[in-house]
Amino acid sequence: MQKNIITILFVTFLVTVSPFALDSAKVYTKNGGKALIVKDYQTALKNYQNALRFDSNNFEAIKNLGVIYSATGDQKKAKEYFLRAYQINNKSPYLCNTLGVIYSNEGNNTKAIEYYRQAIKLDTTS
Repeated sequence: MQKNIITILFVTFLVTVSPFALDSAKVYTKNGGKALIVKDYQTALKNYQNALRFDSNNFEAIKNLGVIYSATGDQKKAKEYFLRAYQINNKSPYLCNTLGVIYSNEGNNTKAIEYYRQAIKLDTTS
């Protein structure tokens, strides 16, 4: 009986808290985007990291952390975040093209061409 009560309380807690967590992630992601536009990388970085605290699979936060690390010269971390974003959404032409650029810069032309081809295939604007 006590296990059932604990389970019910836990489920109630999750149902109550989950929407707030997703709303918080959205707010942090939005604020990160605003900071990224004006190239305030430190503020954007903090906001995106906070968004991930509430939603660990937030595609925009993960992808834009890759953008920030790339812009600030940390290509290793940029690649990690772009690959993580790719695992969540491999249908983004931008992301595929970016990974193509990264692999090309590393001299891995086979992998670069693979991502470039995928980007072309996914790009519906042409």
